[in-house]
Amino acid sequence: MSSPISLPDLLGVLPDDARARILGGRFSRTHAGCRLACQALRQLHDSSVTHANLLLNDSNAVAWQQGLVRSPLLRMSACSSLELYLQHDRCLQHTPPDRPVSLALVGATAAARQRITRLKVKFGDKRDIERLVEALAARLPALEELEFIMPVDNVPGAVARTQLIMCTIADFLPRLRRLVLPLPPDATAPAGLGALAACAQLRELTMCAFGGCERLGLTMAAFEGLTQLQQLEHLTLDRFRLRAGDEELVTQLLTTHRPPNLLTLKLLQQYSLPFLEVDFERAAGAGAQPEGRRGMRCVALKYSPIGDCAMQCADQVARAVLAAADRLQQLTVPELAFGRLWLSEEWRPPRYVQPGDPLPRLLARCGRVKLGSLFVGYSMPEDARDPAPVLAVVRLMGLPRSLELAHGEWQPHAQAVAQELGSCGAPVGAAEPGGGQPAGGPAAPPAQVERRQTRQVARLQRQLQQGLRPQQLQQGLRPQQLQLDSATPEQVLAMAVEELAAEAAQAGAARGCGGGAGGGAAGGRLVLLRGALPPRGARPAAVGEEPGRGWGTADCRRAAGLGSAAELAALLSPGAAAASSAQRRGEAGSARAATAVVIQEQTNDAFAAETALCSRILQVLTGMWARSQQGGGGSGGTGANPGGSSSASSNREVADEEALRQLLALDLGVRRLWASVWKPVLAEIRQ
Repeated sequence: MSSPISLPDLLGVLPDDARARILGGRFSRTHAGCRLACQALRQLHDSSVTHANLLLNDSNAVAWQQGLVRSPLLRMSACSSLELYLQHDRCLQHTPPDRPVSLALVGATAAARQRITRLKVKFGDKRDIERLVEALAARLPALEELEFIMPVDNVPGAVARTQLIMCTIADFLPRLRRLVLPLPPDATAPAGLGALAACAQLRELTMCAFGGCERLGLTMAAFEGLTQLQQLEHLTLDRFRLRAGDEELVTQLLTTHRPPNLLTLKLLQQYSLPFLEVDFERAAGAGAQPEGRRGMRCVALKYSPIGDCAMQCADQVARAVLAAADRLQQLTVPELAFGRLWLSEEWRPPRYVQPGDPLPRLLARCGRVKLGSLFVGYSMPEDARDPAPVLAVVRLMGLPRSLELAHGEWQPHAQAVAQELGSCGAPVGAAEPGGGQPAGGPAAPPAQVERRQTRQVARLQRQLQQGLRPQQLQQGLRPQQLQLDSATPEQVLAMAVEELAAEAAQAGAARGCGGGAGGGAAGGRLVLLRGALPPRGARPAAVGEEPGRGWGTADCRRAAGLGSAAELAALLSPGAAAASSAQRRGEAGSARAATAVVIQEQTNDAFAAETALCSRILQVLTGMWARSQQGGGGSGGTGANPGGSSSASSNREVADEEALRQLLALDLGVRRLWASVWKPVLAEIRQ
């Protein structure tokens, strides 16, 4: 039975914001299809569009110039945000600078232009911004947000032109609340920012250098007018570079030369990656800040500049922040955060981390310290990594949220939380509600399911207390209880391989494949080969050696023509070119015999074999860490107070340094036992 209320009727009675959310709020291919249904839906859709993108290129610029295309603002009666893109300048390169803006607004009524409060102008060529500003002021008098994305000439007089641009903006667009202004490449932050004080409502200012090396330097002249921007709350310097000796400039930017109501200061480095972000208190502190200036609430060093030493940058920032805290008479900085620290081979402790250095002194004055990710430099070979830098940083700042090991990224905090939740029972039981039953099987009665889950929770709790993993319990394995302080790299590698083999064999048996050398196509999967190590020319993708035996994993996406994993094992064994698959299977008692199991992981990753091995080694290592920390094992850490005060040490997770040292040593030791070897795929095909 059809309803007397149609879809256009229903949409028509909704509030404007609700209808815009349903119809997308902007003109896009995702939602524009409804315009073709009927005229009523077309009108509803167009009247709900609040944001529009207009593209001018070689294919449509002529039509716009000839008046054959009229502004879509005529149909979009609620549009208040406009983005204008000039994709190619061949047709418009000889036109006046304000011509593209004029074309975009052809036929638009005064009321439609009055509704536009936000405009983003993006050109691929250089334009006269002063002329653009004058044209915009005449055609869009209600602009509150203006963003220019375009290159600027770095010619003599470019800095003076930038000052002229700011004066023009202040004269013609006094209602601006947000401004993104391009600067010449390889320039310094321009002087004369005080001219923008005429924009009494300006809350957000971003200055960005385009072209060249795209690095923006600071100068004292650039700070002279900042204090005149009374209402500015957010200041961003994009493509910023921190040079040697700039600490004093950063200090002044944080104190005497920052706008009085600034809430956030952001310094972005090359490619607009965040470098330094400082949040200030929203209300003046109780007598702690002179002249009513607000104290620092959070200082975050996001990414160290590309190609620079992370610890050197941290030392520079610490110098600037310490000096700023002293000038603000701020005894404690509530929060200090490090996003990612890349430890390069140029830095060796104890440089920058001794008790009297700026960084430890700053840490001692912070109420809370957070370390996000700790990475080793790209250029440092894995087998040459020294755990000393990692230990020095962890001793100073505590365990990070994630730590890069040779076999993958370890998240100690997440592991501890998961272990704590697992010890409670309910989350672990809920993670495996099927109790190991195959999918699609008959559902058990609720009471039976509950009893089964209760028993499973009890088993998992005992398992976690013993340092085992849920997969091992389900497989019925009795793995070695490797301990972090006594295990050898060879034992860790052997255990990882045994677990991979046991899981693959059990999965093969469940599929009816008969376990290790069972049938089944190997295409699109990984095969674990165990036995005598093949010659170097026939080794699979990832190979590791143990005393007295060899093993490997191979990516079998190109082995679809083989009948089974055992045939692949025979093919990769020595002398395979002269022996058939059946002959190779009959040599089980020989020293060169190899067994194979299929790892049921569909993958198209060229590094799948290496990933599977690294992932399992990482599980073994982190499991050993978890066992070492049970029963208060981590409470005896060596987190010495870096700055002579105990106020900051309690907010960081103190690491068991000796256990961490053993973990890093085992990780590197295991990594030296295996190597990745690429198969000569083309040579195999020719044969």
